Amino acid sequence: WKKTCGDVKLYVPKTAEDRFVYGDVVVSTDKMEKIKNFSPSFNYEKYMRHQRIYHQVYVNSYRIIEKNRGNFFIRIAQKANHSLEDRLIYSGLSKDESGLAIAMLLGDKNEMNPSIRNAFNVAGIAHILCVSGLHIMIIIMSISWLLQYVLPSNLKWYYIKNIIIILATWIIAFIVGLTPSALRVSTMMTILLLSRMTPLSSDSLNTLYVTAFIFLILNPMVLFNLSFQLSFLAVFGIITLQ
Repeated sequence: WKKTCGDVKLYVPKTAEDRFVYGDVVVSTDKMEKIKNFSPSFNYEKYMRHQRIYHQVYVNSYRIIEKNRGNFFIRIAQKANHSLEDRLIYSGLSKDESGLAIAMLLGDKNEMNPSIRNAFNVAGIAHILCVSGLHIMIIIMSISWLLQYVLPSNLKWYYIKNIIIILATWIIAFIVGLTPSALRVSTMMTILLLSRMTPLSSDSLNTLYVTAFIFLILNPMVLFNLSFQLSFLAVFGIITLQ
């Protein structure tokens, strides 16, 4: 056994029969190596350290000794995500079509044909291949628009409408596997709508700050995550310019 602080990055051959899922406990006798820089132009060691990953293992022999460990909610969300992936894979669509559908609907690009994925990158439209906060917000705004025509316009139904939107946001987040971008928009929408249900006035910028504060309390190292920085700066820019 080797003691290590933080997490270990596991590299598995593409020919491996097992598809690891969140909650699997894997045992391997292969050598664990400390992560080092492989290029002078990029500090890979520092980048991984910000994610609390300090060691890596290139696995040749392994076995799964336990399943269903880890956070309960993330485990359930990942299971739902994989179940929907399987439904798309065995839906009768071709491999390329099902891989594209999984990327656009569930945010997992691993099943995509590399040449198709590269074509999206070259065209500069790779952003539609991930379920980002923008996509979730478009869905939520559509649901909100429909509800205003379906539900009566009084205070009681205003509260019910907000609760429905909050539940819909978290359901979508669960479907895509509680990815960081889905968690960010779900948390922000929850805080914003709950604050609007109180007699106090709500403020979009303060909602953004509170959401960032919650994420930093749960994981301070996320401050160095590029996705975290760009998403919050983008929302900050939209709110201030609007």
